[in-house]
Amino acid sequence: MMRAAATFVLSCAGVIGVSAACGGRNECGAGTIEKGGVCVPNADLLTRCGAGAVLDAAAGACVPVSSCGEGTRFDQGTGTCVSASVCGPGTELDLVTGACAPQATCGPGTELNEALGVCEAVITCGDGSALDVEARRCVGPPPCTGGALLNPDTGACESDLVCGPAQVIIDDRCVTLPEELALSADFVEPAPDDNDPARGGAPIEVAVAPGDPQIVLVGTIGRIFDPTTGALSQDRDVWRLPVSAGAALRVRALSFGLDEPVFVVRGAGGYLRSSTVGVQAEPERELIVPRGGTLDIEVTAGAFVQTGVPTGSSSARYLLVIEPIELPAPAVIAPGASVAAPSTALGALEDLRDNVFAIDAAPGQVVVAELVGLVDALPVRAALFALGAGNRVVAESRGLDQGFPWIALRREGSEPLRLIVDWAEATAPLPEFQLAVFAVPSVADTVEARIARDGATLDIPHRSWGAFVLEVQAPQVLDVEIKRTGGTVVDPDVMVLKPSGSATFEDDDDFFFLTEPGPVTVVVQNEQITVADYQGAFLRMVGAELRELGPLGPGDETTVVGDDVVPGLSGLPDVWLRADLLAPAILEARLSLDGGHPSLSILDADGTSLRDHVVEEHGLLTSTWFDGAVPALVRLSPSAFGSALRPMVGWRLHVAARALPPFGDVEPNDDPEYAAPLGSLTERRAALGRISDGEVDLWTFDAAPGAGQAVRLRVESLNGNRNGSTIDDERLFVQAHDRTGVPAGSLPSISPPGLGASSHELHLVDGGELVVTIASTSYASGPVDYLIEAEVIDAAVEVEPNDSAPVATPASGVPAVVFAARDYGSDDDDVFALELPFELYPEESLVVAVDNLLSTSTAKLELLLERADGSEIARSVGSFPRVHGVDLQPGALVARVRRDPGSSTLPGIPYRLRVDVGRRRERAANDDSPETLPPFSGEGGDLIDGTVVSSVTNTATGSYLAGDRDRFEITAVPPLADSPAAGCVRVRVLNLSSTRTLVLERSDADPGTPPLDEDTVAELVLAPAEGRARVSVHDSYTFSAASDGDLAARATRDDYRLVAERTGPCEAEPNGDAATATFISEGDALLGHTRSGDVDVYAWQAPAVGAGEALVARARNLSDATALVGRLLSSGVPVAEHSGVVAELRLDGPRAAGLVHVEVTHSATSGRAGDLYAVEVLRE
Repeated sequence: MMRAAATFVLSCAGVIGVSAACGGRNECGAGTIEKGGVCVPNADLLTRCGAGAVLDAAAGACVPVSSCGEGTRFDQGTGTCVSASVCGPGTELDLVTGACAPQATCGPGTELNEALGVCEAVITCGDGSALDVEARRCVGPPPCTGGALLNPDTGACESDLVCGPAQVIIDDRCVTLPEELALSADFVEPAPDDNDPARGGAPIEVAVAPGDPQIVLVGTIGRIFDPTTGALSQDRDVWRLPVSAGAALRVRALSFGLDEPVFVVRGAGGYLRSSTVGVQAEPERELIVPRGGTLDIEVTAGAFVQTGVPTGSSSARYLLVIEPIELPAPAVIAPGASVAAPSTALGALEDLRDNVFAIDAAPGQVVVAELVGLVDALPVRAALFALGAGNRVVAESRGLDQGFPWIALRREGSEPLRLIVDWAEATAPLPEFQLAVFAVPSVADTVEARIARDGATLDIPHRSWGAFVLEVQAPQVLDVEIKRTGGTVVDPDVMVLKPSGSATFEDDDDFFFLTEPGPVTVVVQNEQITVADYQGAFLRMVGAELRELGPLGPGDETTVVGDDVVPGLSGLPDVWLRADLLAPAILEARLSLDGGHPSLSILDADGTSLRDHVVEEHGLLTSTWFDGAVPALVRLSPSAFGSALRPMVGWRLHVAARALPPFGDVEPNDDPEYAAPLGSLTERRAALGRISDGEVDLWTFDAAPGAGQAVRLRVESLNGNRNGSTIDDERLFVQAHDRTGVPAGSLPSISPPGLGASSHELHLVDGGELVVTIASTSYASGPVDYLIEAEVIDAAVEVEPNDSAPVATPASGVPAVVFAARDYGSDDDDVFALELPFELYPEESLVVAVDNLLSTSTAKLELLLERADGSEIARSVGSFPRVHGVDLQPGALVARVRRDPGSSTLPGIPYRLRVDVGRRRERAANDDSPETLPPFSGEGGDLIDGTVVSSVTNTATGSYLAGDRDRFEITAVPPLADSPAAGCVRVRVLNLSSTRTLVLERSDADPGTPPLDEDTVAELVLAPAEGRARVSVHDSYTFSAASDGDLAARATRDDYRLVAERTGPCEAEPNGDAATATFISEGDALLGHTRSGDVDVYAWQAPAVGAGEALVARARNLSDATALVGRLLSSGVPVAEHSGVVAELRLDGPRAAGLVHVEVTHSATSGRAGDLYAVEVLRE
């Protein structure tokens, strides 16, 4: 041990001035100074000693270093000579003697007290006691208090509480895990409960700090009582929190009084995931969020989801626990060589660790991943999506309702794509899955301005995939469809992989909005076309350019007047318009047209249809809302009903962006006393509302319409098919009345009858305070957002009674518009007094039309145009009847609207009566002698409008009702040449009323079967004889019944438009064999028309071709995407045959020059009476 240090004092000897400490004067000797009453060496003297010298403290002078005695050395710290010994192992320096001495050791049962340098006995304390170091004794713990007991094992006082299972003690209380979490909850649902957007509330905003290990939310699910109706509705809580793309989360719903809470998670891009229902008492699931932004988590009672019966109470609380988790490491999978030899992987759908894959494809390779282990019978909806660099979603399946969801991917760059297998909702335990991954070969097919792939065969077998690489210009809309046997259309499952690497999936209306120029890969799955109807099936990809409407801010509007649109194979018949919205807005589109049956849609930029309406020859207004500055699309499609091709003529589209009005639907507002106010109609008033199934919203406003004015009330559902809903899902009932419930105005004010509608427009004439009741229908699948607006407008309105001419409602002037309504309950006639103030020109007609203002057309009206003496001029029956008057003199006329006897009885239909000057119409006397039309000049155009009444035949009895046949003679300026090689006339008849077929035939006295076509759009190419062409238009209808029935009632009336245009050279009928063949030369493109039983033969003096060259003949169908049959003959012997939309015939060289013949015939599977085609020959 270390010995006690010796004490050194400075001797007073030799000190010059003795200090008080030395008993002398306060002076120190040479080389010293006084410090603290003691003389100490002067530091300055220490530094004055030279090399090899040190200060001798006793002498106060420098002495040589060697003056230290033997075994000593100079210590700089003390300034003295000290022992120079270095002690060896087991020894230590004795500071008293300066010598090394053995180390001290303690005996058994003792330990060294280093502070005292002595050995002391070791003290060991027993259980429940501890060593008091100062007293060197063992002492016990203090006594336990407050019901605590001493734990002899730990010596600590512990609570004597005994907790049940799944409980822990916190602050001397037994609590459950939810209670433990609730004590430290991050957010508690505030009161009152107004966080359900379906009831006009706003989600609870949850702030998330970076690095939060978990977020705990506490809420309560109750039942909402309506005091006016006594009805109960279900409470839902919605929480909103920010999230980044690719975030992995665990979401748990714990019961805190609410049995089996369930939740639904919604995010950007239509992301929707839910907990299980009826499977877990406290559901939990892990998520990978594909898009950044915000997540809305909706919580409600599982019992309500399963039964539909509202449940909840003030004690039905829950905890929502959200935790970030690590994104699982992906399992690497290389694609198989083909769909027949895929690579596969197995996993459990509920285990996120099994659901993440890295697809190790070659750069640029197209692969398909498909879930093949799930079947339709399972109550599970699965999905696939892929994440690229920065966790960006590059592709996502839309297979939530499919048994086999799939996704197409193309690897860009060096990093493999991460594929996530996910599920949306389940009402049963989650199954295992099998994933198949395989490569899809690509086919290059580049077309510069427009995309058009109409190959002769569908080279994608059933349950297989094909990838087609197309070069596109932007912006453009791409339509993909399959035409199969009989001409029917099939929309395959399609994914388009864009140049940026992102993808779009469509499984229904397969059109794609492309904004990026460059190559795109179109991946098509042939799920629909089986081996049985594979013959005659064709894949078609058609591109359409977008018409730019330009930027639209709130308050901006524009009008587009378009050309007639006739469906055909030459291009996508749809009209697409793009508007760039500058701010959140309601986009309105109002369509009017002379004839046709298009559908009108408003879509968002990724091609998701938001609104879709069918137009029936009347102005139609549709709207939807956009919540940001985004591109919006408006689509007009003339082929609105299945495969029937229907034209669209004389159309005008008005597009307007309206500022989003305020949300004025403040609950409760289901009673007149609590009606939401719109205000006084000194100006247009508008507001937004939201209504759920079984709910009623009431609104009120004040109006004072004057003479010649009316209140225009409009209610429009805004959801469309957003989030997968349909138009049926957003039907509403609307009624205008006073506070006592009496209907307002002289017009029926319930809109609509029947099943409800998504668009309502009422015109009211009463003033004062009015109340509008809006109710949802049983068809609504969720909350419906709607727009309500009211304004006073200048308008003529029907005034009852007006059942006869003496009390007719006046419709002054031409043009005129009168708002009216049919009251079927009183078998009402509406009579309107018209005045034609001027004489019509020969190319003019008077048009009187009725526009049904509802989006339903279940009721038919009869419209009659009469002279003042009661004689009939014209009549029309239909949902949207229209009549025309020609050769009329100025004066009084009468229009009469009544219910069609065959129509269903409804409480009332609002309609609009329009009177205007229209186009040239046919004359009545043209059944036998042709009506000579004015010559058309230039390239041609519209010739005349007409109406045909069908002939009706009962095939069972042979009874017959003669119909109408309209004959016309067509001429042109300059005159048409007699030679087909100098040019021909393409004549089309467009049915403007229905999908019924019209017959267009050439009525010249030509030998053989006269050319004819029979379709909704029938067309012929005619080689004129003597500079003119004669055609006739008619219709026929046959039925079989035991009795004649009412033949006259079965007769139909169809309005049509006759159109003619000049063309290039065409075939010369008859040309059914080699002797009468039409000659064709290399580079020519002749038009022809073939029908059932018709064979068109062309003679070609073909040039010689060498090895590697070929003679090629192509016939392209211009009428429809159905097959033509082509044959190439040499010396009367067939040498090539092909069937397709483009029938391509090849004769490989070497071959000498000589005559060959090309035959074109009508496919038996076409489904059409005839087809217009173009044929060309060339050497390749």
